[in-house]
Amino acid sequence: MSFLLAHLSDAHIGPIPRPNLAELLGKRVTGYVNWLRKRAAQHDMALLGKLVDDLLAQRPDHVAMTGDIVNIGLDGEIALARQWLNRLGGPESVSFSPGNHDAYVPQALPALTQTFAPWITGDDGSSAFPYVRRRDGVALIGLSSGVPTAPFVASGGWGRAARAAGDGAGSGVRGGARPRGSAASSTASRRSQSAARAAGRRSFRGGDRPSWRGTGAARP
Repeated sequence: MSFLLAHLSDAHIGPIPRPNLAELLGKRVTGYVNWLRKRAAQHDMALLGKLVDDLLAQRPDHVAMTGDIVNIGLDGEIALARQWLNRLGGPESVSFSPGNHDAYVPQALPALTQTFAPWITGDDGSSAFPYVRRRDGVALIGLSSGVPTAPFVASGGWGRAARAAGDGAGSGVRGGARPRGSAASSTASRRSQSAARAAGRRSFRGGDRPSWRGTGAARP
């Protein structure tokens, strides 16, 4: 038998709820202006919906959602993102790890991890990174490289402590199922309406746009 893992990234759920002035202090103001000027048109929620429909139609055994699920880390965004994540599936069938936009400002990632705790809870009951989940003989290790950065900087961090924690999480699960079969991915863009229909069969590239990947792994 096989295990079908669907990988979805860069959903950038929108539109961004209108922030108040206090919420725009610091880096968020540049991100919000960028959203209004460019990103709102780039991130097509209708197309993302088609992509998710296609993903779910493949009946994956598990879905890995690996940031960026929000844009500038507003509490209102995080609440909307949780509703959207529920559509992908419950915590037993969906795992989450954050991206740099999910840690846009220092207060964003703690709020997001608290809200998404059911989707980042490992088999040991801990809602912290790294976490380990085992599903049908396949070990899923959730890591986070999301760190707040300066304005106009979009990057993550993976320091010595995080690497050591990841190695520790993986040490007890090595030797599990090996991937087999082919992998397929598709990246949705506003100009590529056929991407959703072709998900799982063709590849599209282009920035931090929504994408999903399906891969098979042999069960032990």
